[in-house]
Amino acid sequence: MNEAVEALSETVAELATSWQQAAPAPFAPFPGEHAGRELEAELEGMTDATLIHTLEQLQCVQRATDALRVRVAAEIGHRSRPELGPERLCTKQGSTSAPGFLAEVMRVPVGEAAKLQRLGERTATGLSFTGAVIRPPFPAVAAALAEHLIGTDAAALIVRMLEAVAPRADHEHMRAAEDALVAAAATLSVADIAQLCRLWRDRLDQDGIRPREDELRRQRALTRRTTADGMIELHASCDPESGGVLLTAIDAIVSAQLHANRDNTDPALVDGRDLAAMRLDALVDIARHGLGCDNAQPALRGATLMVTTTLGELTSGIGSAQIEGVAECISADSARRLAASADLIPAVLGGDSELLDLGRTRRHFSRAQRRALALRDGGCAWPGCPHPPGYTQAHHISWWKRDKGRTDLSNGVLLCSGHHHRIHRDGWQIQIRRNVPWFIPPPNVDPDRTPRRGGRIQIDTLAG
Repeated sequence: MNEAVEALSETVAELATSWQQAAPAPFAPFPGEHAGRELEAELEGMTDATLIHTLEQLQCVQRATDALRVRVAAEIGHRSRPELGPERLCTKQGSTSAPGFLAEVMRVPVGEAAKLQRLGERTATGLSFTGAVIRPPFPAVAAALAEHLIGTDAAALIVRMLEAVAPRADHEHMRAAEDALVAAAATLSVADIAQLCRLWRDRLDQDGIRPREDELRRQRALTRRTTADGMIELHASCDPESGGVLLTAIDAIVSAQLHANRDNTDPALVDGRDLAAMRLDALVDIARHGLGCDNAQPALRGATLMVTTTLGELTSGIGSAQIEGVAECISADSARRLAASADLIPAVLGGDSELLDLGRTRRHFSRAQRRALALRDGGCAWPGCPHPPGYTQAHHISWWKRDKGRTDLSNGVLLCSGHHHRIHRDGWQIQIRRNVPWFIPPPNVDPDRTPRRGGRIQIDTLAG
């Protein structure tokens, strides 16, 4: 019996012994309600430490099995090489390729089968014409697999990276990288090894960084689709530079919000959004900032959100509305909230779809007014919100359409997208008292409806 098979046999024996020692003494014949639960009962009876040790032993068996699987896969690949023609093993078994045949036998995806075959070929020894043993192309990876120190996923990542840089990398540097990565793979996760492989790739092949960067940039894309339930799905594939800029902006906003939540001691003001929702809201705030920025691109300066609804629906908040370019309708209540925003022109239609009113510039807060609101509120006026003025909307406290509210500073307040939604969704009221915004919660949030002070925290000027 060869060493690899002996190692597998020994590992399985160690697992069996370890399991027998870890599992509690078997029950007397299992009662009817426990029939078929012998395995579960033994696992439930293990201590935390023995359960973890059992998992580690199972992983050793997995690696011992994989050390043999890659060798078998490589041999099947060798017997299925194209030059053998109809005598190829895979052809005789009714398959067109070695990976396809392996996938069929092992019941794994073709990509997984191809990975095992390639890994086996790159870590197997060979024979020269003289009968001398040829070392495997990647000896450190081969040794670690044989000794069950690393798994096939990490080994495949290391081999793939080293093969990619081999034409341009120094041989000694590649060996140093292989040794370092194999040592790291014994203790780090596959995700960490993938990151280390990228770092070593760029260290070994510095001339290849720019071409790889250009290729990734060519692949950048943003696609969108509308799901059956009306959600708009955006799928972004970002090159490193674009993704870095986007993630930095989003994470800065989300991080500031999380810090504000940690410092908040008022349960009524706690932000109930999860991280995914906060990231999306941050992206929306960035887009709103771009639409309203003084230095926005010319195309953005002329971009206006158009929402179509009827006068009755806008007034009552009951019914539906349509955002231009979006297939799914929104509620009239959402349209009323959007109508409070300076980024919207509401197209109000009568019963015969006759245009009754198109929101005019005079309903929007001017840039001078927004600057004054920014000085007063300091950004989003919601208590403790860290969003700066550039990521807020000027909101009419008494709504412009429903309440005939005036576009005056005393009727305006700055709100970020998330808190603008919350004001309308939960029914908070806002009052301006001595140039300070106060937020009054609905009874279901606070039965006493105790006002919360918002806006910028300031002190009175000392008398001269």
